[in-house]
Amino acid sequence: SQQLTGALVVYALLGTSIALYVGAQLIGINYEQLRLQADFRYSLVHVRDNAEAIAFYGGEKREQKEVSRKFDSALDNYDKLIVWT
Repeated sequence: SQQLTGALVVYALLGTSIALYVGAQLIGINYEQLRLQADFRYSLVHVRDNAEAIAFYGGEKREQKEVSRKFDSALDNYDKLIVWT
């Protein structure tokens, strides 16, 4: 009976500590995901708002690289989020 009680206390403490660790990691990853998605959306709005100037100065490739980089960053972080959940 005392062994069972001790085992249950250890089990509860171990489960709680694992949940706190994983939860802390997920909070950071979720925050980063929201930031990266917002950064990507902002870059799309930037391209839309400045399309004429981008085309006039021939900056299509540069803007494409920047938007692709931001999309890839958001996608990589989303993959990390999938692994943790």
